[in-house]
Amino acid sequence: MKIAIVSSKNANESPNSFFKILEKNLSQKKILRIFLFPKKRNKIISFLLQPVFLIHNYLKILRFKPNYLLSMGLCSDLFIFLFRKKFKTICFIRGHLPYHYSLDKKPFFFGYLLGRFHYLIASKNHKVVTMSRQMALEFSSYTSKDSLIINNYCEPIIKNLTQLNKIKTKKYNLKENYTFIFVGNLTSNKNIINTLFAFKKLVEFYPEFKLKIYGNGPLKNEVIKIIKKYNLDSSIKLCNFTKNKINIYSDADFLLHPSLQEGTSRAVMEALLMHIPVIMLPILGVDEIIIDGFNGKIIDKLYDLHKYVPSLIEIFNNMSKKDFPLDYYLPEKYRFENFKKNLDSLINENSL
Repeated sequence: MKIAIVSSKNANESPNSFFKILEKNLSQKKILRIFLFPKKRNKIISFLLQPVFLIHNYLKILRFKPNYLLSMGLCSDLFIFLFRKKFKTICFIRGHLPYHYSLDKKPFFFGYLLGRFHYLIASKNHKVVTMSRQMALEFSSYTSKDSLIINNYCEPIIKNLTQLNKIKTKKYNLKENYTFIFVGNLTSNKNIINTLFAFKKLVEFYPEFKLKIYGNGPLKNEVIKIIKKYNLDSSIKLCNFTKNKINIYSDADFLLHPSLQEGTSRAVMEALLMHIPVIMLPILGVDEIIIDGFNGKIIDKLYDLHKYVPSLIEIFNNMSKKDFPLDYYLPEKYRFENFKKNLDSLINENSL
């Protein structure tokens, strides 16, 4: 069986990126990776070469003759739409698109319409895959089409319980100070600016608490300005992003993940696999991965973070106990067995 996977950018994907995991678990199949856009070493040259690059990719797929074409993202979904009469096409939707686009595009209404358009394009392909029950319901409400739910999956950063227990022993000799981490792009969707002001308020009550920010993005300079303006250097540290995830999570006590919308965050899954409590806002789908009081806390208002500290410490203490399996705090539907079963049912001659 032949499968072509189409994505927009030829970026250096992390081992835990969705398509990398997908590719790894389709190892019995013949895989062709297609990147629609060339690397932007030079914007002018990339722009001039774009039509040639697209034609090259189009012909490459025709020669490959895949049984399935998989894509994720608006440009990729539009591209594989050209092949829907020749091959079976499958679109992967990874977020609540109308709201997601409205956060990134101005004016707001333009982003909303772009999200609706993306749903429409996706619905015209043979199959659509969503990553949560809420996402499937939203897609169905806009298009009157059903989708297959394949919950996100990420591989554990640490491969064995012994290694995790060693980290716990080192980290959980409790003092009065706790370290929060923020992992993600520095964008409005990730709510980074409000996170800074919420933590500024938190350290007024708990001055020994620390926040480490791992990420990059368009709001990085603004983040730096706010930290300097309010003299938060001793409480908030903007760290250089590192591919060594163990360095990110090994000294973290809480993951602060206050996104305004989310598919299923890989950072959240990585933290839970490290037995780190996760703090999130009550966004769509959050209750599918965060069991309030068990593996994290769903807080109504980010600025009230300081009010939740006693309950957060209680959750932290419970999750610091040793010898639970790596995936103990990850809901069952996000575990590997479920992911592999759903993936196998998707890539099946009789499934479409």
